[in-house]
Amino acid sequence: MALADPYVDPDASNPDASTFSSNADFDARLGIEREIVVNSGRVSSNAMSRTLTVSGMSCTGCEEAVTDALTAIDGVESASADHEAGTATIEGDAGDDELIEAVKDAGYEASA
Repeated sequence: MALADPYVDPDASNPDASTFSSNADFDARLGIEREIVVNSGRVSSNAMSRTLTVSGMSCTGCEEAVTDALTAIDGVESASADHEAGTATIEGDAGDDELIEAVKDAGYEASA
């Protein structure tokens, strides 16, 4: 059974559709709860992007180890590492000290 997409412009022939002032209003009246999932499944409204300098990475396996260590931290929405640039980019609200410690625990050096 296909469900109607609530994000399509209301059909003028439907008199009830014009009573919704927003998608959130539509969802609330139908009792729909929506969840946004980003990469690790943790979402923060105060998400920040930061880049760490990471030394000791020499291959894509190293990038994966650093990324895995970072995404395991509460507050990290997503992370990526680049061994050629020697950096890791993190989205989320985890603190720098916690991020640096996770990279060190993975066997690499890091600084903010």
